[in-house]
Amino acid sequence: MVEKKLKILKPEEYRFIEDKDPRGIYDRETRENLYWIIEKLGSRAARGSYVENRIYKKFRDADFGFLLSRNTVTGGVITFDGVLRVDGNFEGEIAGPQTLIVGETGVVAAKVTAAIVICKGVIRGNVAATRRVEIHATGALLGNIKTPSLNIEEGARFKGKCHMTLNLGKTAKTRKKKNFFLNG
Repeated sequence: MVEKKLKILKPEEYRFIEDKDPRGIYDRETRENLYWIIEKLGSRAARGSYVENRIYKKFRDADFGFLLSRNTVTGGVITFDGVLRVDGNFEGEIAGPQTLIVGETGVVAAKVTAAIVICKGVIRGNVAATRRVEIHATGALLGNIKTPSLNIEEGARFKGKCHMTLNLGKTAKTRKKKNFFLNG
């Protein structure tokens, strides 16, 4: 029934994309296929069926996360915006993801800079997070942490130093206001 309503996509392309999430986390091959299908739909959107136009609207602003899958062993420097999930082994440096998730099977030996770091596996190396670091019960973080917010679940392992950063701009303004009221 759906096959009759398709004007642009092949049935297997439709089945491939129909259950995907525009904010989901996928490996490189899946991401490439999704972007190719979205580009195909976008270039012919005016001629697409209702179903295809609905899919294109859902995915036209997609921001897929990147997955280093379970049996992957890789290294180097990863610079990435968005969500990065590591379920395999990575060694090197990770810079810039909005969120880094190290899954339960993930092992990261790297210097990490991100907004949010969620550790359910193992991280060996220093971590600098602009928003927060979470170490779950299954996680281990062996290295120094610099972040304004740290959450360590019971059973988690952490070995290193933690420097909790402060927002000095707000603190200074608050003090000035208090002083003004006290003197005035």
